[in-house]
Amino acid sequence: MTTFGLAIKNFVGPAETPDIDALYREQAVELNRAKREAILHEMQQIVHERTIYAPILQLAFINAVGPRVGESGFGLIAGFPYTAPYEDLTLKGS
Repeated sequence: MTTFGLAIKNFVGPAETPDIDALYREQAVELNRAKREAILHEMQQIVHERTIYAPILQLAFINAVGPRVGESGFGLIAGFPYTAPYEDLTLKGS
């Protein structure tokens, strides 16, 4: 299908997908609903298997701890970007 793109060195163009194109043409003329659904599921599975997915995430929280804090709570829950649980936060004695 020409609607799918392939990125190669900053160039985005149509990808060569003869198998998906054939399935698309086949489902377009299929009158049996169950067969057409099976063809579309097969197309979806092929696209899913060929898709490259790379999530990009960077937590940009600015965190600070003052000199009076004994245990801040940062990092007490793995992967949690906030100070928690609050009941574990302690202050230094004077």
